[in-house]
This record gives sequence, C-alpha cells and structure tokens, in this order.
Amino acid sequence: MNKKDKLLLIKINVKESFIDNKYILLLSTLLFFVPLFLGYIFSSNLNGFLDPVLNAFKQKIVSGEIKLSFDSIFINNFKAILMEYTGAIFFGLITSANLMFNGLLIGYFGSKIALRTFLAGITPHGIFEIPGLIIGGTAGFVLFWFLFNFIKDIVLYNKDKLNQVSYDYSSEDQYNEEYFKNYDEKYLNGVSMSKKFDYSLNKNHVKLKQSIILVLISTILIVIAAVIETQITPKIISFFA
Repeated sequence: MNKKDKLLLIKINVKESFIDNKYILLLSTLLFFVPLFLGYIFSSNLNGFLDPVLNAFKQKIVSGEIKLSFDSIFINNFKAILMEYTGAIFFGLITSANLMFNGLLIGYFGSKIALRTFLAGITPHGIFEIPGLIIGGTAGFVLFWFLFNFIKDIVLYNKDKLNQVSYDYSSEDQYNEEYFKNYDEKYLNGVSMSKKFDYSLNKNHVKLKQSIILVLISTILIVIAAVIETQITPKIISFFA
C-alpha cells in the first residue's frame, strides 16, 4: 500500500468514525454547551459551588503549579480528555460529568468578566480546544459502547445462532428449541474463553478502532489549541484590554 492509499484509508476511517457516531457526537455537544449557557445565565446561583474552583485554579497559577506554557496547558487539557476517555469504564458517567463540568465552569467564568474580553480570550484557542473536549467525550462514549457489546457478546456467545453448528433435518421438521438448547449445553459450553474473546473482539473491533481515532483527533486539536493559547491568545487579550 503506497502513501496515497494510506492517506485515503485514514480519511475514510476518520469520516466513518464521525458519521457512525454522529448521535453520540451530538450528545457530547449538548452535554458541554447546555451547562455552558446555564453557567453563564445562572452564575449568581453558582457562586458557592464554582467560586472555590476558580480560586483554587488561580492559586495554582500564582504558585507556579500551573504555568501558562505549552506543556502545562497541554497536559492539563490532555488529563481532561484522558478522564473523558477512561470514564467509559464507569458506564460513561465520568465522561458525562467531565463534559458538563467543563462547560459549566467556562460559562460561569465568562459571566465574571466583560463579554468582549471573554470572547477575545477564549475564541482563538477555543475553536480547537472545545471541539477537542467534545470529541474526547465522544470517544469515551464510543469506548463504553464497545466495552458493553464486547462483554455482552462473550457472555451470550453460546446463544448466538452464528456459533451454532449446522443440523441436518428435513424441511418438514420444526425448529426444536429444546433440542438446540440441550445440544448447546453439551457442545458450546466447552468453548475456550480465548475463542469467545476473539469472536467478540472481531465482532466489535470497529467501535474500538473508532474510539481510538476520535481520541487521537481530540489530542491533535488540544495540541493546536495549546500553541495558540500560549502564542496568540495573550496578544489578542492585550489588544482588547
């Protein structure tokens, strides 16, 4: 396979990853933007909850624990994406909570400063960072979907008709459910776990691949965002200040 074919294959896989999971992407978008608008509109009701979070973040900057450098910004955002992705093992609950909290915090922060300053400060890198966080959340949900079906197909391996052997019976015979059940217990229960694992992985590997593609794309986006946030955003804020 030459370079052109590889690039075409990558393009197809990326396109399919978004198209096949468009509703999950929509869900992730809503989980981020709905709390963002709520955080902005109802900021006065969230002071007791989010003020300590913002103050703690400011203190980390003052103490040098968090630096406004590429490494620090990238690592901080990558941790958020990693939490979204690995949150899949907790039924996607952590993924959902992380998306909602980040949206809520950004909206709340935006209400505390002039709108022009907020937009000038967040738009240049936000057009990459926010999609990165949303796509990272999507990757987490897709991974959860893979894990759910992967485990389900291992457990239900014996009940899948595709794994049942062919039987010779005349066209007049009716499907004898009890006969198949008894045969399955004798024949299929001896199937090794590795075979069930391979079967389930082969059946569901596309979702796993798509989740990895999505999390890689989200990582690329936050790399770009970190460059812009350290090199361009400060100049734009100074211009509008």
